[in-house]
Amino acid sequence: MNILYNISCITLKLNLKIWTKYRVINSNLIPKRGNLLIISNHQSNIDAGLLGASINRRLKFPAKIELFKNPLMNFFLRAYGAFPIKRGVADINSFKKMKETLSIKNGSISIFPEGTRSDGELLYGKPGAAKLAYNLDPVILPVGIVGTSHLKGLFRVFNPSGNITVTIGKPFKINKTSKLIKEKGFFKDLTDEMMLRISELLPLEKRGVYKNNSKKDYLLTKDN
Repeated sequence: MNILYNISCITLKLNLKIWTKYRVINSNLIPKRGNLLIISNHQSNIDAGLLGASINRRLKFPAKIELFKNPLMNFFLRAYGAFPIKRGVADINSFKKMKETLSIKNGSISIFPEGTRSDGELLYGKPGAAKLAYNLDPVILPVGIVGTSHLKGLFRVFNPSGNITVTIGKPFKINKTSKLIKEKGFFKDLTDEMMLRISELLPLEKRGVYKNNSKKDYLLTKDN
């Protein structure tokens, strides 16, 4: 089904270039090969497709299970690379799917650590992405999206508007040599570091709960 994925990405990119002021910043930082976990802020149902159009990798991504109830949407989403995830609970099947993807050569997954859409300002991250990153040790690519909060419906991929910017950050990995790994609250601290790397790619007014948090020296992650 790579054909459908490629057609969808090309179509969305074309729509973005025609109807919006769209740009991707620092695309040279995207790793060309190797297992990759993409983490990004989340404002709109089109964000997953936007990442696919902006990052030249074959991405898979978890999507809320409610989107799969419609048979036609179920077929399209699965063909496109999405798999269902139950929000608010530990979804073992979804975790297995992500682990499977990041265990194959050049497997790539995009995740929104906030776990839900925001109103444009960054929310606290949930620990799922941090646990996945720690257990499988992929390269992690932070991405900041600006300009999609007004695009609520999934079908706005056919009719986007506004100024949309996708900013790519420096790839990084978990620092497995850190003495803090065994400390209580490790995954919360790791999640915060991951979210801070996303927040640095956003304008100050979009950083939300991370607006007043900054760390010049990361203790649990390191640039790749």
